[in-house]
Amino acid sequence: MKKQPEVTEKTRNTMIQTFCAMYEQMPVEKIFIKDLMRQAGYNRSTFYQYFMDIYDLRDQVEDEILELMRARKEESGKNVQALIDLFEQKENVLKALFGTYGMVHFLEKLRSEFLLQIEPEKSEVPERYRPYLEEFHIYTSISLFRLWIKRKKDLSKEELFGLIHTLYNEGHAGVCAKGE
Repeated sequence: MKKQPEVTEKTRNTMIQTFCAMYEQMPVEKIFIKDLMRQAGYNRSTFYQYFMDIYDLRDQVEDEILELMRARKEESGKNVQALIDLFEQKENVLKALFGTYGMVHFLEKLRSEFLLQIEPEKSEVPERYRPYLEEFHIYTSISLFRLWIKRKKDLSKEELFGLIHTLYNEGHAGVCAKGE
């Protein structure tokens, strides 16, 4: 049993934040525990009190984000608001997971999540097209999110998620109709 839970949580969060900063810049295979812990300001042995290896750290970060996504969706009942709330809370983690090095691995976990599935009722979409529409939805959402980060968040979060919603529901014409 850990005697100081607030210190334990702070230590773990510092390691996660440091990992995410590094993961934005390099693949997980190039992140060495000794370098991570030097940057985080802890001894290497501290790492093993929380994680088995660097892949376990990455998996825990991904799993925690997915759990937060599920919880936010259940609380709000709306995908868009859930993502806006999550972004507010975990921006740096999402930047790493949706970044150049994190995206491929994290995307595989997202595929199995209900959060990013397409919205039309099954009766509206022929079953043979469903996997293609789901793939389109996932990749397009992530691509737009990544572009938004690259462009230094030149739209508000609400504008970005509104744009994504409009594109899926009304297409290019829906964006043009808004006339901004």
